[in-house]
Amino acid sequence: MKRPRRPDFEAAAAIAAKLNEIARTHQAKGAGNRQLAAGLRVADRPEDAIALYQNLRDGNFLQADAGFFSIAFHIEDIAYDRVANAEVSDPELKDICDRRRAIAEAEGLEGWPMGEGPEEYRLLLAEWNRIADRIVVGTFRDFGEEEMADLYRDEPEEFHRRREAGRFLLCGPLPTVSSLPGAGALLGKDDADE
Repeated sequence: MKRPRRPDFEAAAAIAAKLNEIARTHQAKGAGNRQLAAGLRVADRPEDAIALYQNLRDGNFLQADAGFFSIAFHIEDIAYDRVANAEVSDPELKDICDRRRAIAEAEGLEGWPMGEGPEEYRLLLAEWNRIADRIVVGTFRDFGEEEMADLYRDEPEEFHRRREAGRFLLCGPLPTVSSLPGAGALLGKDDADE
């Protein structure tokens, strides 16, 4: 597992937009669907959002990969909080973090890119990843997402392929570096170059 990254607001907005589209579609289809549409709203808590998207997925109101992404997105949010909490509350993970930090600080650094650094640091990072992955898999299981848990653990490439396919359906392509605000300065260009 790579260092946890908080879900982004653009993805959350895209999921909410899809939810509103589903609600409008089902309101327009008649009284039988108005009750469903009335229950569709952006959830305040990730736990509520997970239950909502599980119901939408199970009712075939979302494309499979869009449902996969919407559910995984919110479960990962909770899982990453659990990993961050474990870094200070779990003695084993706290020790790993402290030892990694000490190795990096001895070199005057905050850390190394993935796969780089002294062997002890890389071994500690591998152990941190093993424990963090166990927490993430457990979080998927806590929400009844056995298939996602198994994919995350056993077939991470397929998990990420499905997650990305759903993200693409809801959010579109990722921006290129050159399209980001301030990218000119980052790329060594000024406005006149563009």
